[in-house]
Amino acid sequence: MVFLSNPDVPIDNNHTARQVRPLALGRKTFLFCWTELGAKRLAILQSLLLTCQLQGVDPWRYFTDVTTRISSHPISKIDELIPRRWKTLFDKNNTQTSLNAA
Repeated sequence: MVFLSNPDVPIDNNHTARQVRPLALGRKTFLFCWTELGAKRLAILQSLLLTCQLQGVDPWRYFTDVTTRISSHPISKIDELIPRRWKTLFDKNNTQTSLNAA
């Protein structure tokens, strides 16, 4: 009923269902993560990848920048490294590495 009062809310969530579909199709593959810790890390990685896609962030640039930035980034501001905040704060001036030149 929210979409009736707010025109910015879509009438359905098909875009979300399309994003989740590859995860549902890969369930049998995910059984081979070897450990529960490996499965949790895979879930975090896929969540970040899908968030990047939804925010219009290039995952390669995001992960390259965050992995080079994270060692010197203050832990109190770790929320700045989620894809949505990273896009507004760091995307234009991301750190350049030899990986970016490829």
